[in-house]
Amino acid sequence: VQDEGTEAVLRGNTIHHGKQAGVYVFAKAKADVFNNVIHSTCRAGVRVDDASQVALRGNRLFDSEGCGVLMSGKGTMGTLENNIITSNDLPGVLIFDCSAISCCAGNTVEGNGRCKIKRSEEALKGWPPAAAACYHAGKILPGVFVAKGSAINYSGPNTIEKHVGSGPQKMIDENYIYASDSMVTDN
Repeated sequence: VQDEGTEAVLRGNTIHHGKQAGVYVFAKAKADVFNNVIHSTCRAGVRVDDASQVALRGNRLFDSEGCGVLMSGKGTMGTLENNIITSNDLPGVLIFDCSAISCCAGNTVEGNGRCKIKRSEEALKGWPPAAAACYHAGKILPGVFVAKGSAINYSGPNTIEKHVGSGPQKMIDENYIYASDSMVTDN
């Protein structure tokens, strides 16, 4: 889904084994992504860039070689509600480069960040430095990673495994966060 003024609704689809992201929203486009099963992609299950907006509700995102949800770019906004995000190679949700989630509630984010695929230095370019350092250290990446300059403005209740947050504004409440042995302590 691309270009300003473009709006799409993706509902009830099964999207799998793509060579890139399962759903890619960019260049100021908007998408409502509801009740889809998105799995086994070579990149993120859902990627949102370039001041685009997405609402993700009731989706199952799993087994991607990237993140379950990747959001980047100034002005990029998302709503995540009642999604199940599991078993992705990288963090279940990765938010960076001044993007934000306005509402994050009712999600289950578990078993992500185990990096089954060895990444090259080229593949790590553009990652937030803390995520790349965590990867190089051989640690399990967090379920949700909010890089400096980005934010989750409302959160809860969610079940999140290994949460890391480090933005100028964050509100992480009503979450069940477990196995939190991350290297960042400003949650």
